[in-house]
Amino acid sequence: MKDEETKEKLLGWMADESIRLNNYLDVKIMTYANIEDWIQEKGTGRLGVVLRETDEIVGFCHIDYRPVEMTVEFGVALGRESRGRGIGSEVVRLILKYSFECLNALSAFLYVLQTNESAISCYRKCGLVISGQCRSWGYINGPLDWYYMDMIREEYNALYRTAGGISADQKTDGSEDRRTCERAPANQKNRQE
Repeated sequence: MKDEETKEKLLGWMADESIRLNNYLDVKIMTYANIEDWIQEKGTGRLGVVLRETDEIVGFCHIDYRPVEMTVEFGVALGRESRGRGIGSEVVRLILKYSFECLNALSAFLYVLQTNESAISCYRKCGLVISGQCRSWGYINGPLDWYYMDMIREEYNALYRTAGGISADQKTDGSEDRRTCERAPANQKNRQE
């Protein structure tokens, strides 16, 4: 897909109130002129969610690795037409795999609106748990209440890396994703000096 088409699609999603609200995007008005700055924002990896079969972009995600804390904050947004198809679960599992197996993170977390039941269900299905809440944290058409959901490395290992656990590589259609990453040795610290 061409860069211009991708930018147009991203702007369309950001105009969608459900995406804007659930990703708290009202704090910055997105235009064709500043979308590139948003994509390239320092410290946050913004990635398109692209279907393998068609090479079509169907959403976006962000991964914010914090090496000092050894944590990853992430988020996922899909266009309306791509929701309810297992794509979000697959993206979350891949982000978790990357976070724990490639970045050697201690935890991965996100914030989700308490009213976003489908996203909460997706995150729970992938093994994240609600471990806190932020009440009246932001304001768009009223105060916003959020859940803090996370997973720690031990939970990831128990769920995805043990015999009998589900595979982080397992996709919703039952096939497996064979992508790998260069993993830091277990004794290597990921802290910045």
